[in-house]
Amino acid sequence: MRWTVRLRFLVLFVLMAVIVQAATTASPLAGRWHFVPEKSKGGQHFPPDTTLVVKQAGSRMYFEYWANNRIFQKDEYRTDGTSEKLYSNANETATVDARLLKNQLQITTHHLMESEIGSKSYNDTDSWVVSKDGSTLTFRSSDGNNLFFEREGAKPAAAAPTAAPKK
Repeated sequence: MRWTVRLRFLVLFVLMAVIVQAATTASPLAGRWHFVPEKSKGGQHFPPDTTLVVKQAGSRMYFEYWANNRIFQKDEYRTDGTSEKLYSNANETATVDARLLKNQLQITTHHLMESEIGSKSYNDTDSWVVSKDGSTLTFRSSDGNNLFFEREGAKPAAAAPTAAPKK
């Protein structure tokens, strides 16, 4: 008897999780984007045929940079404002939090530097912004660099692609 009650509860829980995940609308950032080097200030290490694939799964955003049918860089952000450890070394600890707004992902990196003299902290804020028409994605870096990407295809993507970019 108890086993069937637990099984029913488990099935109900899984069903609710699936419904909540399905109800989550995709961010306008999700989709495939082609790097535009002539409009960008920064991104010099990107091959000219770079494709950015942005995927969303719940409160996570995944950025995959593709060139020559291979991923050369990945970034991942939790978009609910919760801080996560980015890196730590002998002198510095950095955490990052991101917030997904309507057409923008705002990323704040918190740096804490320790030295013999004392500690120092500062924040960097970067953002990814989708244009009103959904055709352009701009990365605005805290160091003044701006990277421009154009959406592949005429319409905004309804779901993130899973296959490697085609040449």
